[in-house]
Amino acid sequence: MEKIKKYKTAGFLLDRLHIVQNAHGFIDEHSLELIADELNMSKGEVYGAATYYKDFIVQRNGIKNNNIKNSVNLSENNHKASDNKLSVANDDVFSKTKFVFKRVGKVNPLSLDDYKNQHGFKGLENALSLITPIIFSGGKSSVSSAVNTGSDKNTKIIIDILKKSGLKGRGGAGFPVGIKWETVLNANISRIKEAEYNNIKCNINFNLHNKIDSAENKVNNNKKVNNDINYNNDINSNVINISDNLLNEKENQRINNREAEHSEKYIVCNGDEGDEGAFADRLILEYDPFMLIEGILIAAFTICAEYGFIYVRSDYKNGIEKLQNAIDLCYKSNYLGNNILNTGHSFDLKIIAGGGNYVCGEETALLESIENRRGMVRVRPPVPAVSGLYGKPTILNNVTTFASVAYIFGWLNINPDLSLDLIGIKDKDEEDENKEENKYKYKDEEKGDKDIKFNDKQVLIEVQDKEDIKFYDKPDLKYFDKLNVPKVPFPFQLSGAVKFPGLYELDNDISLKELLYEFGGGPLQDNMQFKAVQIGGPLGAFFPLYGDYTDEFLNIKLTYEEVAKKAGMLGHGGILVYAEDVDIKNILDKTLDFCIEESCGKCAPCRIGSVRLKELFERIFKSNRDDNIKNDNLKVIYEILATMKYLSLCGLGSGITLPIESLLKYFGDEIFI
Repeated sequence: MEKIKKYKTAGFLLDRLHIVQNAHGFIDEHSLELIADELNMSKGEVYGAATYYKDFIVQRNGIKNNNIKNSVNLSENNHKASDNKLSVANDDVFSKTKFVFKRVGKVNPLSLDDYKNQHGFKGLENALSLITPIIFSGGKSSVSSAVNTGSDKNTKIIIDILKKSGLKGRGGAGFPVGIKWETVLNANISRIKEAEYNNIKCNINFNLHNKIDSAENKVNNNKKVNNDINYNNDINSNVINISDNLLNEKENQRINNREAEHSEKYIVCNGDEGDEGAFADRLILEYDPFMLIEGILIAAFTICAEYGFIYVRSDYKNGIEKLQNAIDLCYKSNYLGNNILNTGHSFDLKIIAGGGNYVCGEETALLESIENRRGMVRVRPPVPAVSGLYGKPTILNNVTTFASVAYIFGWLNINPDLSLDLIGIKDKDEEDENKEENKYKYKDEEKGDKDIKFNDKQVLIEVQDKEDIKFYDKPDLKYFDKLNVPKVPFPFQLSGAVKFPGLYELDNDISLKELLYEFGGGPLQDNMQFKAVQIGGPLGAFFPLYGDYTDEFLNIKLTYEEVAKKAGMLGHGGILVYAEDVDIKNILDKTLDFCIEESCGKCAPCRIGSVRLKELFERIFKSNRDDNIKNDNLKVIYEILATMKYLSLCGLGSGITLPIESLLKYFGDEIFI
């Protein structure tokens, strides 16, 4: 009941606040009380959250507290995104997009049939054919028990494929998706086993201590009768036997109980896309929402999660509407809900509209927001993959990442005949004869019967009475090698002073020059030149594109490693280009204001450091070019930046150092002119 209650109330606070705000234009005190009662929270907790989120205007004692800020536009949280229709009419751009975004503008986002007719849900079908090969390769056996266990080792084939694809998260950090999912899949098991083992061992040692005392008394008494009998050896052997038997029996029983209790896992999709120049997630939400759902379903089957949440930026109203329509259609068509596609697995999916805070795009702040609290970052470790939503292991990726997973599995070339290689059927006629050798066989018409082994161990599944199915470590490596796992190009989002802004799916070995000139078409105006480029969103570094620096940065390869070598980050792939008439000092001011405005305030380095940086720069600007004042204050500025970089809790405080330091390094003369 606790799990159901948590699922039903997840994101409830934001939902209710949005309803009241949309109905009245503000949040009144009576509504705060009603929400508090419904959520079993104090009025102060609800008031604190409502005043924290920028989407809401809260009325208290007749005075309205307007949180909505329009002065800082770096996060695009200016509440105009819903009014600006995202155009995909540029065929010259999207004709080059043949991968994850290939259906954008070419499929009806409100039609499930249209999606399925264009290779939709093929990825889910392929994933299930690997996880549950009997039901998807023509067999008649039920696999519901195998799918529902959640810790079945057959799902590791999904992890292995993701690792082989080399897919990295598209949210900014670039963490390998396969490793993250594997961490969630394996979470709790080793910790539970170790804790239970120690607990059982302590109990057994206590019991054995009493048994040893009584045994020693017995020995002493018997020695008086017969000194030739040595009972010490008997005591030791009996103790060992008792210890082993009790440990094995109790350990297995209690570990199984705890694994069942702690097997709860969640799927969370981060759709709180707030960076300036970022629109990849929005494209998926508005033009291909079924692909997002498909990727989330693959994740749910992989770790056997029953509940999922999509946290979407609140002013993506068009995207939220289309995504909700897609979710409703999936429920009607048995892609969501109970017993999905007759696999026995159930999964529910819910949309949560955010509160307008940029920091809620940070994974732990997002989880706090879903749990009906202020979206403030958590201290890590533990990471969400180990202790995420409600303290449970959680797969947390962004929209484009889940869509990329759907693409990878959708284009796997799986031969139904070869998929039988995943099935090791125990021959019932030879069951007793082969019991000791534990041989498992599969049927192949061309090659005949053959033992399946992995690292000299029989693997895959054992079918008993065609209903009791178990899955083992890994599928046959020969079959795995035959899978042609596609690589997913990186989605570069080009915007700013270029002729052809748009999303380009390209290999990472492309240079910045190729992206800006061959795909972007060069400067927006022929009589102007590029001056700077910011890579990776508002927390990315600024690189000069003029003078002596031109060739150095135009020739940079757009990979995580190469950009990092230049003291930058690739992030989500946002490339924002500035023309030569841009005011660099104004960019610095906006960057400082952005950090102050969007800091959640939990950690002192970010909360205090961002304000002090602004004050120190203003002191320099008011000094009338006094070099001594400038140098003294710059020294303190760099000290604060170093403190923020290494001591801030999340990427906002530590990441703001990249744009500020790069602006000082490459454009310092212009800033302090």
